[in-house]
Amino acid sequence: MEGIDTPATQHEKEAESIYVVDGAATLTIGGKLIGEKRTNPANLTGTGVEGGTPRHISKGDYIFVPENTAHAFTNTKGRLVIMSVHLPRSGAAGVDAATRNAPPRSYRGVSLSNFELSVST
Repeated sequence: MEGIDTPATQHEKEAESIYVVDGAATLTIGGKLIGEKRTNPANLTGTGVEGGTPRHISKGDYIFVPENTAHAFTNTKGRLVIMSVHLPRSGAAGVDAATRNAPPRSYRGVSLSNFELSVST
């Protein structure tokens, strides 16, 4: 994504793990989709997010977006490169409702066990 806003999205049955490889933007998480439309049986899209929490994100940030949570990238600065992994509900054995419904969190310089990411330019 380069200098653009993305459509707002809500994945009803998948959480999303996002790692910012390069660039910066505002990521709004939570709230309600504006102009909600169904894109397929498990996903909604909209023209924006109302009432969410905007956060500045940049290279090295890791963000977890719980399932059924509206989110959108806006105010991208130059070129935004992300790595996004969708985590289906059925693949999360043992995840309780409290974990699923926990507020989104953002981490800088996070170390993930059993996970290695190499980026070369």
